[in-house]
Amino acid sequence: MAMKKEIAIIGGSSAGLLCALSLSRRKDLSITIFEKNDRLGKKLNATGNGHCNLLPSILDASFYNNNEYMGRLFKEFSLDKLIDFYSSNGIPLLNKNGLYYPYSFSSKSLNEYIVTSLKNTNVNIRLNEKLISYNRSNRVQIKTDKGNYEFDKLIFALGGKSQQNLGSDGSLLTLFKQKGYVTRDYFPILCPIKTKEKTASIDGKRHHGLVTLFKNGKQIYQEDGEVLFKKDGLSGIAIFNCSFFIDRDDCSKYKIKIDLFPELEEKELTVFLTSASKNGYTSIFEKEILNYLSLLLKQNHKDINDSNLASISKNLYFQPSSLYGFDSSQVSSGGICLDSLNEDLSSKIEKDVYFIGEMVDINGICGGYNLAWCLISSLLAIKNI
Repeated sequence: MAMKKEIAIIGGSSAGLLCALSLSRRKDLSITIFEKNDRLGKKLNATGNGHCNLLPSILDASFYNNNEYMGRLFKEFSLDKLIDFYSSNGIPLLNKNGLYYPYSFSSKSLNEYIVTSLKNTNVNIRLNEKLISYNRSNRVQIKTDKGNYEFDKLIFALGGKSQQNLGSDGSLLTLFKQKGYVTRDYFPILCPIKTKEKTASIDGKRHHGLVTLFKNGKQIYQEDGEVLFKKDGLSGIAIFNCSFFIDRDDCSKYKIKIDLFPELEEKELTVFLTSASKNGYTSIFEKEILNYLSLLLKQNHKDINDSNLASISKNLYFQPSSLYGFDSSQVSSGGICLDSLNEDLSSKIEKDVYFIGEMVDINGICGGYNLAWCLISSLLAIKNI
């Protein structure tokens, strides 16, 4: 009887789980996942505000940091192919408002399903076990805080450095640098934006709006969505996606415009405000937002009237001053650069070593783009295993 090829996956990240799921039905493989935390998929559980947005409805390469590379991959990994992967593994997808979710609409349920599937296909799951070091001689040898092991293939799926409370901290990037990999230091993206304007008076308030990002006066991104005002800036998915395009080392080049009523022309909004003015406008604005807008008008030496309120509501500008840090970011940018990897994401430096998911320097905006990369990178890595 032929010996099974032994595969180690380091990290129970989203990419690690999807990779294990891809390999788990192969009878010629023995698969072990090492996870330093007490359970798998902690970050997956929090994905999509708990609903698990797995894919966007359109695979748009321009929404990735390396759009040329992703554009080439999308010719091989079409949206239909990614949807078919989930369906063939018992995970039919629901298209909800242009985004794909599992039918359960629950990150926790999906994570439970994948972990159960792995256990039922005899994937060896080793929790609370942290990688210390690894090297390669005839096979790949790894050392953890609980023992020494040998495998035929080693797949790193450690995640990045964002949301460290969910398990990934990027701490092994130094080890890969020492081994000669081309790396880029991690930095947070898809996060709230601090602004020069004072917003403490509307901290916690939410408002739908059309968000437009300008760089040196030129529009570079626009999205319709909910804005969450914070004590020192702005948050919400549309704001997170704006942060993806901002150079955190020079925020001065950017401005954010928010139209609080994109469905109305300014004249229409003025008419509504005139109608509501006798009773204090609170059918249109929350009191705190109205007070904030009124204060801005005063600071700009403008009268507080229906016309000016309509104008500022549709032309609310903010100057980014900095971006929030790792604890507030959805993902991180940086990690292992493609320069050190072959087409199948195997290492150019070490034989039988692979890197997938967020620890590779590929990332996209919110809306399923990063989980799409987790799946695509997993499918790339297993092509020649």
